[in-house]
Amino acid sequence: MRSDGLESKQLTVRTYKVAPSQSYQPGDVKRVRALLGMSQAVLASFLGVNINTVRAWEQGKRLPQPIACRFLSEIEADPGYWRQRLGRKAFENRPK
Repeated sequence: MRSDGLESKQLTVRTYKVAPSQSYQPGDVKRVRALLGMSQAVLASFLGVNINTVRAWEQGKRLPQPIACRFLSEIEADPGYWRQRLGRKAFENRPK
């Protein structure tokens, strides 16, 4: 970043606080997966994690990381939107 000419200009900095994501327990993860009608393997692929990770979440061996919790809460807030997006994507990826 260069400071050429910035000495004479005012800059405004804003800070936004994002509410912390809720934590997801084993039953919660399974419930979100059921909202989408997905298998563990498909949910894992969708979230970009290993299937063993989703299994561990659902078996209570590990809890999802905060970023995964944030995404799960987005899915839970509007499952219809995500079902639609996933359906379209599945249709686009079908062999012709």
